[in-house]
Amino acid sequence: MDQKRSDELLGNGDQNSLEELRRFLFKESCRLKNQESALDDQWQKLEKERSALKEEIDEAGRKLQEQRAEFEHDRSFFDQKMQILKDGYDKLSNDRKSLEIEKKRIAQERMMLQEDIANADIKLQEQSAGLMNVLFKGADSPLALKKRYKALMKIFHPDNMNGDDELVQWLNIEYSKLKQEMDDAMGEEASES
Repeated sequence: MDQKRSDELLGNGDQNSLEELRRFLFKESCRLKNQESALDDQWQKLEKERSALKEEIDEAGRKLQEQRAEFEHDRSFFDQKMQILKDGYDKLSNDRKSLEIEKKRIAQERMMLQEDIANADIKLQEQSAGLMNVLFKGADSPLALKKRYKALMKIFHPDNMNGDDELVQWLNIEYSKLKQEMDDAMGEEASES
């Protein structure tokens, strides 16, 4: 029923018209109450959905914060690892440089020691040659050389209390050298005759 029709019914004022208007108003009131009830139900449903959505958003926000914190922790841990690796590589590089310097120094020392050893060997050979000349002095025949060698071996043999391994080695070398020289000299004399 529209506004114009309801105004006409009120204006006429007859009983049937008023009764019809009353029924219409009652029906309209019921319809409005039902509609209001349906709207309240929809409102409550929307409120529940809004509340559930807010909880979901809050939960998603908390999860996002947790993930962000975890990511920051992981990134910090990764940065620490990278720094440790970088420091390790830097230390390794410095150690490598130090090692190269040390290698060069050791090589130089080795060369100097080898030179010192060579010089010491030369001096030792010179001294031992002088000593051997003194020890084998006057042994100008193979028989005299052999007797002198045996006498010297009795004195300096390592089994003796005053024995000397190194001196015995030098005696053996010198004896072999002198014996060879005498044998060569006798061979030359025999071939000349």
